[in-house]
Amino acid sequence: MLKKLNKIKALLIKDIRNNLRNSNTIIFTLLPILFTELYHKFSFGGKKMDSFYVFTIGLLMSVCTMPISSMAISISEEKEKNTLRTLMLANVSPIEFLFSKTFIIFCLTQFVGTIVYLLTGATIDYSWYFLTSSITNISLICLGAVIGILSKNQMSTSILSTPLILILLIPTALGNLNDSIGMFARYLPTNAMLELLKKQNMKFNCATISTWLLISICLFIYSYRKRMVD
Repeated sequence: MLKKLNKIKALLIKDIRNNLRNSNTIIFTLLPILFTELYHKFSFGGKKMDSFYVFTIGLLMSVCTMPISSMAISISEEKEKNTLRTLMLANVSPIEFLFSKTFIIFCLTQFVGTIVYLLTGATIDYSWYFLTSSITNISLICLGAVIGILSKNQMSTSILSTPLILILLIPTALGNLNDSIGMFARYLPTNAMLELLKKQNMKFNCATISTWLLISICLFIYSYRKRMVD
């Protein structure tokens, strides 16, 4: 048990240092905050935009870009430095590897979401927001991890991550404008997250997020083990 804790501690220290030095992580951290502040001050005909709408835009940007892109880049960076294979050969389990990578990305994403929450003055209960966004973030972080493992290098992560980000972001943001888009968006974790924040269709949306979480974890474990024997 002590050896496992020391192993996780070493992984955490390494990943925190790597992410804080990564310019992509810094950019993905700042962009949702900057866009939220811009939208929050923007006005039409002298009227400011609805605070909840601005909150959802900033939240969607943070949960779609940071967990997927930052996680994918972080893992692909390990591959470029040939440290991923070393970690696998050092008997690092998928859960230990995922936890160390997830921790810093999760904390940064929740931090950005909290800043967005405070900037927009959202009236949603913070504890409920934190719980709902946390589960969504974990599922998307796992998907980002899968992309990172499948990508050959950091450049190729954008080819795989960008379509996924657009699929999660655009239908959720525009679902109210078109019935077909809205029907598709119903089955996305991002849309389920926003619906849960408004406490609508609780059972269906809880099931949607739980399903995405389970699938994303299984995909990561499968891709990690497959990569280990390639």
